[in-house]
Amino acid sequence: MSDPISLPPKAPAAPVSPSAPTGAAAPSPLKPPSALAGPGSPGGLSAASAEARPQSVMGAAATANPDLLPASLEEAVQSLETWAVSNLGEAKRNGRLYWLLKIPAIVLSASSGLIIYFESPFATQLAGTAVAILVAVDGLRPPGRLRDIRYRAHAELRHLENRMIAQWRSRPVGANSDEVLRRIIAEAQSERDRISAYLLEVEAPKPQ
Repeated sequence: MSDPISLPPKAPAAPVSPSAPTGAAAPSPLKPPSALAGPGSPGGLSAASAEARPQSVMGAAATANPDLLPASLEEAVQSLETWAVSNLGEAKRNGRLYWLLKIPAIVLSASSGLIIYFESPFATQLAGTAVAILVAVDGLRPPGRLRDIRYRAHAELRHLENRMIAQWRSRPVGANSDEVLRRIIAEAQSERDRISAYLLEVEAPKPQ
């Protein structure tokens, strides 16, 4: 009869520490330890980041659109733009009037040689008379004489608009916005008066 097989003795179980709970789960490697999160910081943000967030938002709101024009300055610039567009339209109209009498006079003068070639005395006299009348009218009251003045006013008004906007956007940091605005509008008003003065001087009828 064979001898019974003897089994090795079982290893004693490790003692369970009373300080560690038996059902505690191991920390997940995808979630940072709670020690990295400060008190009262949701989502694992530190307390410094939580406090810095509202400050950065307020700073961004305070510096948002620093180049935005105030209502009064925008109204002044729009008024200048309307005046500039009006002067440009008048300049184009005066340019058309400038050639209104000159082109017929040039055409009749150039065709005089052709009329003489065909030996038409009546046509020659008629063309000469028409040219003389056109030249006389154009010389007494030349149409389109304000063309260059209107173009000049248009250019100066556009320059004034750009200068006002540049002065506002390049104001010193921390400067009083109301004082800067008053100074810009006052300087622009003096320029408007100067442009109005030379326009009125040219347009006003001179005493005979």
